[in-house]
Amino acid sequence: AAELRLGNQFISINHLYNIIHNETFTKLDHGLTKSDINPKDRQHFSSCLKLTSPDLF
Repeated sequence: AAELRLGNQFISINHLYNIIHNETFTKLDHGLTKSDINPKDRQHFSSCLKLTSPDLF
C-alpha cells in the first residue's frame, strides 16, 4: 500500500479512507472525497493540496 510521509509521520490510503468514512467528521472538517485518494489518478493537483493541508492533520 502506498504511504505518504510528512515530517516524521506516515499516512496510508487506508487511513484516509477511514477519515472519509468516519461519521464523527464531515467533508467540511477534512475536505476529502473518495476521488482524492484514487491511486490511479496521479495528476490530480487539487487532491495533493487537500492531502497536505494542515486541516487534515
